[in-house]
Amino acid sequence: MCGLNAILTEKNLSAPFLMIEKMHAQIPHRGPDGEGFLSWAPNRSIEISHHSAQLAPGKLLFSHRRLAIQDTLSRATQPMANSDKTLFIILNGEIYNFIELRQSLEKLGCSFSTNSDTEVLLKAYEVWGREILPRLVGMFTFLILDLRKSCLFVARDFFGIKPLYYSYKNGSYFFASELNSLICLDAISRKIHPKALYDYLRFGLTNHTQDTLFKDIKQFPPAHYVEIDLETPRLEPIRYWTPQRSQVNYTRNEAVEKLRTLFLRNIELHLRSDVPVGAALSGGVDSSAIVMGMKAIGGKSLKAKTFSYCARGSNYNEEIWIDRIAQTSEIENHKTFLIPEVFKADLDSLIKIQGEPFGSTSIYAQYKVFELAKNHNIKVMLDGQGADELLAGYRPYLAKRLGNLLKEGHLHKAAQFIMSALQLPDLNAKKFLLQVGAHFVPSALESFARQISGESLTPSWIKKKWFMDQGISLNPSVRSEKNLKSSLIESLTSTVLPALLRYEDHNSMNFSIESRVPFLTAEFADFVYSLDDSFLISDTAETKSIFRQAMQGIVPEEILNRRDKIGFKTPEESLIKECRDWINKGSSKDVLYQIPSLNHEVVLEQLEKATTNSIDSDFKYWRWINLIKWSEIYHVDFS
Repeated sequence: MCGLNAILTEKNLSAPFLMIEKMHAQIPHRGPDGEGFLSWAPNRSIEISHHSAQLAPGKLLFSHRRLAIQDTLSRATQPMANSDKTLFIILNGEIYNFIELRQSLEKLGCSFSTNSDTEVLLKAYEVWGREILPRLVGMFTFLILDLRKSCLFVARDFFGIKPLYYSYKNGSYFFASELNSLICLDAISRKIHPKALYDYLRFGLTNHTQDTLFKDIKQFPPAHYVEIDLETPRLEPIRYWTPQRSQVNYTRNEAVEKLRTLFLRNIELHLRSDVPVGAALSGGVDSSAIVMGMKAIGGKSLKAKTFSYCARGSNYNEEIWIDRIAQTSEIENHKTFLIPEVFKADLDSLIKIQGEPFGSTSIYAQYKVFELAKNHNIKVMLDGQGADELLAGYRPYLAKRLGNLLKEGHLHKAAQFIMSALQLPDLNAKKFLLQVGAHFVPSALESFARQISGESLTPSWIKKKWFMDQGISLNPSVRSEKNLKSSLIESLTSTVLPALLRYEDHNSMNFSIESRVPFLTAEFADFVYSLDDSFLISDTAETKSIFRQAMQGIVPEEILNRRDKIGFKTPEESLIKECRDWINKGSSKDVLYQIPSLNHEVVLEQLEKATTNSIDSDFKYWRWINLIKWSEIYHVDFS
């Protein structure tokens, strides 16, 4: 896990080394264990430095920050070259199956001078080219200068676990692991992207398309690669993987056995590390399965720690379940607690870390967990991201499953499903039934249905005219899927997981921690999506049904029998109230008045109520506060 930057110019242009240095200076936290630079131009030899020495201007510039995880010696520093100096790589991420790939390459006569996954990846590309991508198990963004083909090869992992931002300005392509490395450049403007802004304000969506909230900056899409010609650069990414939906007729027992085998194999691969390993433990099914899986693989020799956020004094404190797993696993556990007053002090830092607004304060709990892990000298953490999007863990999926039953005419099963679902402790019955109804609304009538259900696309606090003046269609950018599997894939690839992965990457790397997500491998995803819907959500409304069964004998029964759904919930009402003084400051109001997309008086009136009285759970308050603060910090241009 590391951080990288690159600049590629068109025609006979040359980028000054000071430009890549400026980008590099934004991300010291992503790689405190080493750094490196590369400068290439036609008709001269390549320059590489593994310290901050000045290099010549170049048509292509690389910079790299190293967080040493596999082979921590200096011999594995990047940029790394192959033996005949025709390939040069910078990698952000981990290739978990690098041992198996290395063995295959050694059988072909390849030799290695390090024990790093980076060298294996470089050699694999040298032998197999782009065909290596489907064979990788890992999280990665990597760039390879390929002088044999006169191209820059760029690839991002299957799910977008590792970020890659880019911008094209003034005849140059700029690539970076973090948005901050791009926005610091004078050539890249801070103009807002109006459609991305609307999607964030109205629906809480970020990272759901290639656009960011900055008009000049985009994201390189997950599961894509591109070969950019060095002479005439054009960035046209090509997809190399798509989640499979073809159903395979496994028996229940066959599915249970295969799922257990795949999951434990993933845990084993994700434990490969030359530095201390920990895990985030919430007490839910997913994190408990990871911790108990670590114990099952590592046994008594396992040296690990777990880290937990506890919401003491609230209805969503999971401490009792955390303690149960800590006791059963015999793995040392450490806890962190949110203090609203400290949240206010950390807010600026959190917003700068993320680079873009975020949907709720729950990522602050995650931030505190990684801070705690850092304080205990942990460099690698395992986390349960992706499980809900694969195994149908979120409550809205219940409506999708019921809708499928009704459409297929299974009325008796549907009645049983409804009765079971309504017994779930945290299910909003009205919302659930509205979601079921939406399953049968034709696409052409969705906007009308939203209005009659009180979910206007342009509520009073949105300045409709401003968005229309920008030529923006005031509709969701993502079509809501009605089939369960389609909805899961939509969440995995667009509406939910990409934002969560961004939060996780930026929060963990801020503390120089590599966060690994063992649910997210292509083989695991393809297998899960091949299963019958009833294996994911049972006829009695049990979410993650097949996974709960697969974890029997590994995870305590009382955890597997949990029917509530909590996650990293924070006392958002208290945290918003802590922002009252800041909101009422003249300078904050000045920033608000500079945001033309909001109806200022409505926002101020509703924020006043939210910060002085009890409020209904509504993420809009946080989105307003976050947008105002983000605009202030980044000097966002709304013109």
